Amino acid sequence: MTTLYTIGYGNRQPEEFFSMIPEGVIVIDVRRSTGAWCQAYIESRLRERLGARYQWWRALGEYERKA
Repeated sequence: MTTLYTIGYGNRQPEEFFSMIPEGVIVIDVRRSTGAWCQAYIESRLRERLGARYQWWRALGEYERKA
């Protein structure tokens, strides 16, 4: 069995966010765009920080907003 957790960075400061991710856990980013209000959350910085544990699966973040 595989367990999947979700986490949002919202208005969290980077150190708080990263402290919530246990060692060995793969982080799958499902954002449509990997830009962010905080430079620590842009794709290149997440890759630097998490290495192979970071993956961007844009297709999982594709959705259609309803008006």
